[in-house]
Amino acid sequence: MGVKGLWNWLDSNVKERMHLRDFSGKTIAVDASSWLHKAACGCALALLLVEEKKRLLSDRESREEPEAGACNPLEEECEAYRQILRFCLGKIRLLTSFGVRPFLVFDGGQLEAKAPANESRRLTRRRHAALALAAHRAGDVANAWRHAVGAISVSLSLRNFVFRNLQGHQGVVCISAAYEADAQMARLVADGFADAVLTEDGDLLAYQARMVLSRLSDDGTVQCVDCARCFHLEMPRGERRQRAKAESTSPTREPDAPCSSVAFRCPSSLSDSSSASACVSSLRPSSASRTTSPTSSHASPYSSSSSRSSSSLSSHFSSLSSSPSRASPLPSPDSASFSSVSSPPLASASPRPSSASLGLSLDRFQLICVLAGCDYAPNIPGVGVRTAARLVRRHGADVHAVRLFVRSQRFRQHHST
Repeated sequence: MGVKGLWNWLDSNVKERMHLRDFSGKTIAVDASSWLHKAACGCALALLLVEEKKRLLSDRESREEPEAGACNPLEEECEAYRQILRFCLGKIRLLTSFGVRPFLVFDGGQLEAKAPANESRRLTRRRHAALALAAHRAGDVANAWRHAVGAISVSLSLRNFVFRNLQGHQGVVCISAAYEADAQMARLVADGFADAVLTEDGDLLAYQARMVLSRLSDDGTVQCVDCARCFHLEMPRGERRQRAKAESTSPTREPDAPCSSVAFRCPSSLSDSSSASACVSSLRPSSASRTTSPTSSHASPYSSSSSRSSSSLSSHFSSLSSSPSRASPLPSPDSASFSSVSSPPLASASPRPSSASLGLSLDRFQLICVLAGCDYAPNIPGVGVRTAARLVRRHGADVHAVRLFVRSQRFRQHHST
């Protein structure tokens, strides 16, 4: 979503320093793009050169986009691609060494609302790429590297390469979001397929992700924000009563009980007889906890035909398969769709003291994000996260009052100096 400076704006008493061992046995949804961008910074110039070589070759041979999931010999031999893959494998080993199950979510298609921001970034990357290539030809290593970092772009071929090689590695599950990975990760937490999300910013707090982790260190320490405690979310009384009744009547299940398999499936365009088996991922929810509802037109195309009538997948799953296929192609983002997202599960324990809260409701926090601007809408000139927070704390959720204050002469004079 791209709200600049949101994570750094959060108070230090809201961001709790934790360790991955605290999440042992849990499943964490990971924003794969954040890993790819961070890894690309270490080989920015080499990555730019290989992308330029691929562009020249494609101009000679064909201008068509490569098929999703197709292997390219140039990619397999690219040292920059392999270096990025090794970075991701190292992060996965770090997570699994403390008993965490990683669930990698890749970005899918581009949203129309984000087109202006994407076009602006594309032009910026193209300008940096031209300057980096010119500096490289002139032997100016420092400027070549500096501009190459500004030209970093996670291409479709890079995502395909990493997706193919990570899928099924040590039980890792990889999926492609319909569009933005942020929304898909929040949905996974809401449906119970993940206990937390790992990302590089605080955007997922606005999506009501239950537990947001960021700033993962090599020693396993990570910053954590609990959304329920941060915004003092409370479960409605009727929902608490229904959940308590369901838990008291539902049969208990051992943690390591055998589970039946439910597979994600590629869309029909990729699910022929030769590739259907390669597209199966390894979610294994409990058959006892699976709920069935009437057939919905928003059923996910990734689910198997036997479970396509379910409007939502299981809220809990116990284990991941140890040997799913490694050659899973990247599913088409255009074929995925979302049904309505349920509220994230809340902790049964009592909330922490008010010192661990932002002192804001979730609605007002989302209003701060809107006023500060994001990829979908530019910010008001002179208004960042801190200024937006001051306005919301002063005027509350009265958007009209905030708009009048921003247009006032006093505000303009303050920000013009």
